[in-house]
Amino acid sequence: MAIAGTLTDDRVVALTFDYDQGEGAAPQILAILKEGNAKATFFMNGNSVRDNPELVHRMMAEGHEIGNQGYSQQDYRRLTAAQIEGEIRSCNTVFEKMTGLKSSLVRFPLGHFNRDSLEAVNKLGFTAIIWNIDSKDTTITSADRIVEQIAGHIKPGSIILLHCSDRIAGTVQALPAILKLIGDAGYQTVTVGQLLQQHSQKGVVRY
Repeated sequence: MAIAGTLTDDRVVALTFDYDQGEGAAPQILAILKEGNAKATFFMNGNSVRDNPELVHRMMAEGHEIGNQGYSQQDYRRLTAAQIEGEIRSCNTVFEKMTGLKSSLVRFPLGHFNRDSLEAVNKLGFTAIIWNIDSKDTTITSADRIVEQIAGHIKPGSIILLHCSDRIAGTVQALPAILKLIGDAGYQTVTVGQLLQQHSQKGVVRY
């Protein structure tokens, strides 16, 4: 099973960022989140965690969460169960050595998965996280249009997909307006972990 959101009456949403070579974008995103008193979950692969210890510690110190996106950028549809296990456990090893913590949340790189890869992740005891609101910031360059992709779709328990990448300028430009949109609608942002632990009275939406 992969979780795309929760069924809750609480007006909360989870912002998620897939991290990909975002050394320049990340500090800007973190500053905007801090100014807006917003929390988020960043999905990072093991290489990115290893290469950016200061960034990882800053994310956690500011109340954000880090999820597991394997050790390298792989298409899980083409990997065996053993290879998937190696990717996920290797990422967690790097993260645990750096922070003393483990992540139980997994997101498939580029969102690519099939039934076999999903089953492999679940058998390892990890929770696969997808989304039910796609900002489409990888293909849309206009900040206004990125905001439009989210507006009108927000509902309690939503998981929103964004990206933290130096190759995607629109996300940073759109983020202040996204946070305003969420706040004006009476919603609070939480991490995925908080969403699952505290705001799933009626269960979760799974695919």
